[in-house]
Formats: sequence, structure tokens, C-alpha cells
Amino acid sequence: MENGKNARVIAFLQGYTGKSALLLLDRLKKKHNIGDLDSVGKMESMNFADSLISEILAPLLSKGRLQMARSQLLGIMELSESAEGMPDSIDGVRVLPENIKDEESKHYESISGFIIKQEMQKYGLKTLREADSQTRIRIIEAFVEGLFGPTGRSIVEAKIGELSLKDLTRAPAYNRILLIEYILQSMLAFYVGPSKARMLRSELASIMDVDVSIIQGPNPQMEEVMRRVEAYKEKVRVTSNPAIRQDFEDLSEYYGKQAASELLLSPASEVNASMRNQVLTRVLSRLLGGMTEHAFSYILTQDETVKSKFMLRYLKNYLLNLMSEEDADAVVLRVKGGSAVA
Repeated sequence: MENGKNARVIAFLQGYTGKSALLLLDRLKKKHNIGDLDSVGKMESMNFADSLISEILAPLLSKGRLQMARSQLLGIMELSESAEGMPDSIDGVRVLPENIKDEESKHYESISGFIIKQEMQKYGLKTLREADSQTRIRIIEAFVEGLFGPTGRSIVEAKIGELSLKDLTRAPAYNRILLIEYILQSMLAFYVGPSKARMLRSELASIMDVDVSIIQGPNPQMEEVMRRVEAYKEKVRVTSNPAIRQDFEDLSEYYGKQAASELLLSPASEVNASMRNQVLTRVLSRLLGGMTEHAFSYILTQDETVKSKFMLRYLKNYLLNLMSEEDADAVVLRVKGGSAVA
């Protein structure tokens, strides 16, 4: 007898596919190597939910009904979308367009290729095959900083040391794949969703000198990598990391002062909501990198109160992939105070 999430998902699916719901669900669970939905982790559950929506329901439903179905499914599976990626609305007001994840995906594909070409020119390389281990490391760091900001670079530098990747040419392929998936699932998945992030691996695989065929499709090695990445993400959500928190706080304060100076603001200035949000926009764009700067270029609302609340929620969601909620709240509070030009 089915119970828990399995029973709820079957009942949900029957509303759209009728008697074929159980067969369709069993096939999808087999594809994802899932036996019991109650026993899998959050990332695997998110990937499964994305597949159910895109592969089973998308051909059946209109775009509007599909969005409602997805929200319902996430609730049934006890998944919080807001803690996984970009918020698109605040207080019932849409702030980012419906297609923002598609736009971010396109931006990632275009800018990631550009960063690699730029770095190759910098080191006089015609192909990545010519790059030695240290040059590849520097390209990875530049790649991450361009897309995910200086904080992302610091985190990845620490992961490179943790995984003993200072010499890429001799490092085990497993460790290189771990770093790729860490970047994709802890940083890129915020912008495009976990499933799409896993599809956008080619540039990182090239830099890390990993055969793309190894990381495409299910295999025991990749399943173990994903379990390890998910376990790490769950750990950081409940474990304080003073070094990462301090890095975010220090950089946010620095960028706050820089933005205020650029806007000719000082503690004595009369600062309205629009000016505060200009500072906040610049701080977050510089702190989090090109993906965030691109997302903010799509902000729809002119309501400064909504805009401010949205950006702080956006920052909190991003930080929850990298640190505990306590640390995330502390960073958000520091950023909020700095953007007020106190």
C-alpha cells in the first residue's frame, strides 16, 4: 500500500492523467532510480518534480495551468521553491518576468563562453588543451567570479583546496566532477533550477578536463557525486561558517561604500528609497556577480518598497545555498544597513 508522498503524488497525477498515473509515476521513479519518494533528499526530489512537470504534464496543460500544477506539486512533495532559487514576486507583485529562468540560462551560456575565450586570450591559448594545471585553475576562478561574484570565487578557491585540486592533471576525475557539480548545484541552480543547471556542464567540463560523456546520463559515479553534493548543501544550511559569513559581510560593506561614493552620497545626504535601492542594486550585483546583474536588469516594478524587499529576499534565498539561515540573516542585516548609507 502506497503512503506518504508517494500516495499524494499519485492522487495529484491522477487528476491530470487518470488511470495511467501509477504507470507514468513508476516509469519516472525508475528513470531517476527512486524507490520511495519519502526516502530521497531535497535535490533529488526537486529534480524529480521538475521531470514530472516537464515530461508528463507540460504536453497536457497550458502554461498558466502548468505553473499552478507545479506549485501544487511542490507543496505535496514538501519542497520550498523560494529556498531553492530566485523569487519572482513579492507581496503578490511580480518583480521578475515569467521567463526569467530561460533568460538566465541563455545569459549563462553566452557569458560563460565569452569568459573562457577572454581568459584563453589572456594566457595566449588557442585551445584549452594547451592549458596547464595552474592556468586551468585560474580560468575556473575567473569563470566563477565573472558569473557568481568575488564571494563565489572565494568559496570555490576553498573547495579546490578541500578537494586537493591544485594539480588538475593528477587529481582524480571524481574530485573534478565534484567541483563541477558543486558550482552548478550550489550557485547556478539558484538562477536556472537544478535540472537545467545539470545540463549546462560543457564549459566547466572543458576547463576541468573531464570527458562530458562521464557526466551525462545516470551512472553510479554521478549518483554518488550528487548525493555528496546534496549532503554538503544540507550540512551548510545548519552549520555556521564564520569565514564565509565574514567574507560576504566585509565585501558588502566595501561595495556599499563604493556605490555610495559613485552616487555622491554621504552620511549627511538626504537619502530616499530610490537612492537606497540604487546602492542595494550595485552592492548585490557586484557581490554576487554577472548572473545577478543580468537578473536585476529585468526588474519590472517601479515600487521602491517592493523592490527593496525583493532584493533582500533574493539575497537571503541565494545565501541559503551557501550558509546556515542564522548566518544568512546576519549577512542580509549587514547589507540592509549598508544600503541605507548610515
